[in-house]
Amino acid sequence: LGKVKDFLEVMAEANQKLKHEAK
Repeated sequence: LGKVKDFLEVMAEANQKLKHEAK
């Protein structure tokens, strides 16, 4: 489960970066 949590955290960070660049 630890790896899955790390993966989700990385994805969340990438999503925020995409949102920032979109604007």
